Amino acid sequence: MARLLVQLKLRLLGNALRSSTQAKVSFIISTICAGLVAVGTFAGLAALRGHVAAVDLTTVVFTIFAFGWLILPLLAFGLDGTLDPATLALYPLRIRPLAVGLLAASATGAWPLANLIGLLGVTVGLARGGLGLLVALLAVPLEVLFCITLARFVTAALAGLLRSRRGKDFAAFLVIPIFALYEVFTQVVPKLTAEGKLTPASFAGVDVWMRWIPPGLAAHAIQDASNGHPGTAFLRLALLAAVVVVLGRLWIGSLGRGPRTGTPAPRSCGWRCWPPSSSCSAGCGSDPSAAAS
Repeated sequence: MARLLVQLKLRLLGNALRSSTQAKVSFIISTICAGLVAVGTFAGLAALRGHVAAVDLTTVVFTIFAFGWLILPLLAFGLDGTLDPATLALYPLRIRPLAVGLLAASATGAWPLANLIGLLGVTVGLARGGLGLLVALLAVPLEVLFCITLARFVTAALAGLLRSRRGKDFAAFLVIPIFALYEVFTQVVPKLTAEGKLTPASFAGVDVWMRWIPPGLAAHAIQDASNGHPGTAFLRLALLAAVVVVLGRLWIGSLGRGPRTGTPAPRSCGWRCWPPSSSCSAGCGSDPSAAAS
């Protein structure tokens, strides 16, 4: 199922590239931006090596990426055919393989790869020693997986709203504060930096509470491992993994409450089929890839 949906995602991208010149230009610009984000983030995180506020700034960067994954899928809803589970509602698919496939499709593309490459800058800027490097190589994929799962859960939970006119208006309304924050960031931050009022040391202690949210757990796990505290580091990674599992289960539950089509399902199938009302004889217990073909 995962391979099938990844192939579907790649096929959709390929078809979009062959559809019009505008689609080709958009894809090229998006890929270039993803590459710039990857290189810039990696260089920025790597440059934090030796700074007193390295872990604080790393936590802030991790949190910004998580916030981006939370907001941008809502703005792009309807542009990516893999974002809306309702597009697969006509197929008698089991929910768990469907969830794994959708997760794999979400991790396919230039932007997920750019996130992974960019955040790996912590292997240079924050991690020290073999243990720190090992924990960094575990924490970064977990952080990216958390971002993708969070985006999937929010998108699936709000799919019904976002398909409506009111939901589209709400998504458009979100653009206003985002652009306002962007303008403030591009005008205020360079000015404060040029005046010497904003330095890496200014962020020391900024993650007093942020260290307990999932991005902070990932960043501080790397620092704990680098400081010779493997027990605390792996405990933080375990907590982060637990958050990902909880989000995944909530996401699967939201898929089970998705749109219902077709004939009612027998009680013996229950939540295992997608959509929940599909006939079990058509999907449950059969090859998901065959059912989707």
